[in-house]
Amino acid sequence: MKRIAFVAVKGGTGRTTTAVHTAHGLALAGHRVALVDCDPRNGVATVFGVDPGPGLAELLQTGTATALEVRHGLQLIASGGAALSRLETDMASGLEPDFDRLFAALVDREFVLFDTAPWCGPLQRAVLRSCETWIVPFGADALGLAALRSGLADLDSIRTEDTLIELLPTFFDPEAAFEAKLGAALAQEFALFASTCRIRCSNALRAAMSHRGTIFDSDPRSESAWDLVRLIERLRGRAA
Repeated sequence: MKRIAFVAVKGGTGRTTTAVHTAHGLALAGHRVALVDCDPRNGVATVFGVDPGPGLAELLQTGTATALEVRHGLQLIASGGAALSRLETDMASGLEPDFDRLFAALVDREFVLFDTAPWCGPLQRAVLRSCETWIVPFGADALGLAALRSGLADLDSIRTEDTLIELLPTFFDPEAAFEAKLGAALAQEFALFASTCRIRCSNALRAAMSHRGTIFDSDPRSESAWDLVRLIERLRGRAA
């Protein structure tokens, strides 16, 4: 079982979009995948147009939860909404969630992907510690790069020497003047972590999400779909 966290250093980076599409793409490639929503706002359930139910909060507390089959081979564990927020408040007082229950419930999955919340509370830190790979989407612009610099410093206290981090530029415009500066900054400051993948700006990607689906449902031959396929193939290659 490969455990992958999608973690953002600020909001609006395409974290949930990337997590949803990576999960669906892995399932389309024939893998058994679980996508776990760690954000009480239940964004992933909204994307797939399903009733979220108790989800992760109940599973961590009782060991049982309903896994929603949102695509063939792809199960969703919704966050649990307000119940997950209460659980994180309890964690701040010293209560530790039982992640063994979570992984026991998902033992048949080849990939378990976590869409984390855009803050680094005790639950999110516990999720990150349980994952060997972190995908960090960030906006491919000056503000995104600045947020990346400060955000990675915050994450440094959580990661171990075995944590594999992949910094993924999103909303990428190859024609933008900032592209050269971005490439230089990644090569000079983040050479160990910089991804060779880019997720381009795409109206097709936005439209797919707004219509309760993924780009693999609506426009699988688009440029952004191929960008995502390249990321997915990198993850599959590591798991081989």
